[in-house]
Amino acid sequence: MFFKFHLSDFIDVTNKDDQEIEFDWGQHQRNLGGYIKELAVDRYLRAMIAREGRDVLDHDFYPSPSPVSQ
Repeated sequence: MFFKFHLSDFIDVTNKDDQEIEFDWGQHQRNLGGYIKELAVDRYLRAMIAREGRDVLDHDFYPSPSPVSQ
C-alpha cells in the first residue's frame, strides 16, 4: 500500500523544492516486524550478559501457561 506525500507536508520548502514522496506502508510494516524481533534478541542477550556469573533468582517470575493443551 503506497501513500504519497509532499515534502512541504513535513518541512518548509520552496515550491521549486517541493517534491512528491512515496511511502510503502506494507514494506514498513514488514521491516518493523523484523526490527522488533531484532530488538528483543538484543535485549535478551544484554540481560544474559548482565546476569552472567551471578546467582540471580527472580522470585516474582511466573511463566505463562503453555498454549499447547496436554
